[in-house]
Amino acid sequence: MGRLTISGLGKSFGGMEVLRDIALDVRDGEFVVLVGPSGCGKSTLLRLIAGLEEATEGEIRIGERVVNDVPPKDRDIAMVFQNYALYPHMSVRRNIAFALRAKGRPKEEIEAKVAEAARVLELDALLDRRPGELSGGQRQRVAIGRAMVRDPSIFLFDEPLSNLDAKLRHQMRAELKKLHRTLGTTIVYVTHDQLEAMTLADRIAVMRGGRIEQFGSPLELYSRPANLFVAGFIGSPAMNFLKAEVEASGTVARLADGAALPLPVTAPSGRRITIGIRPDDLSLVGPGAETGAARLSGRLAMVEPLGSESLLTVVCAGQEIVCKVPGIPALADDAPLSLGLAPQALHVFDSESTLRLS
Repeated sequence: MGRLTISGLGKSFGGMEVLRDIALDVRDGEFVVLVGPSGCGKSTLLRLIAGLEEATEGEIRIGERVVNDVPPKDRDIAMVFQNYALYPHMSVRRNIAFALRAKGRPKEEIEAKVAEAARVLELDALLDRRPGELSGGQRQRVAIGRAMVRDPSIFLFDEPLSNLDAKLRHQMRAELKKLHRTLGTTIVYVTHDQLEAMTLADRIAVMRGGRIEQFGSPLELYSRPANLFVAGFIGSPAMNFLKAEVEASGTVARLADGAALPLPVTAPSGRRITIGIRPDDLSLVGPGAETGAARLSGRLAMVEPLGSESLLTVVCAGQEIVCKVPGIPALADDAPLSLGLAPQALHVFDSESTLRLS
């Protein structure tokens, strides 16, 4: 079974606590991504799962077995590293077969498993080459193949695509999704790239400061972020934030420039809140246009043409916000703009606790 259950997990190095109270339940066959900024503890958590670090407290369970004191080689996991860790003097064939040869597996079994991995990863024509003769994407596939032949219950990936250029990263993301569908093996994957997390994961654990801020599906994290950190981290371009105060009715917020916005939730009068708006949920509207919703007024600061769409940076209520619009609008610098939005598209957070109001 490839189920992974973590409870109350903590890790300290000397007097420095880098992970605390980590709880995670990864279902058998699930693709889970650990994502967060540098230094949040995601790679340390992966190393604890692999057995490369010893937990200070808590429990790690693979299937029905507690593995805290089980050495890495006996945990039935395979790990793929950021730097590939291939043997440069060995052929692709021998690199893939290395773990099986080290275990003394029969020659026929080794040849069959290497051939199957090469077929799945499209490495058949490269088996007699050495790593120095391969591209970055090909070397990464060899590293994955070496992990595949071990037939583990869990694959662990530690930022495997970060050394590749943008085009190769996109290609390898598609190959990893295809591989997961083919093998059906549990995967725990570490990255700092939220786009990578959103495109690959069944569920995502967003980490900050050694804690898991939210664990859920990509859609859940995008549409109902639990707090300001998750809201700002998930989504590209990032969510816009506007400071506001709740009026007496409890259903209207007043911005710094006096503009009023209807709220999708009821909040106590006078409460200081932060309103989140996705750039995709803003639209450029002309004078007198029927928006059927609220409006924000501002002045254009910058246009970023992206081809089929553009990002407009607008100064609104003393803050810069980004709006995504189709095409490349012909707008003058500092032009007055009106942005339409639907109240149900607003995300409302308590400014003090940073938690979502629901």
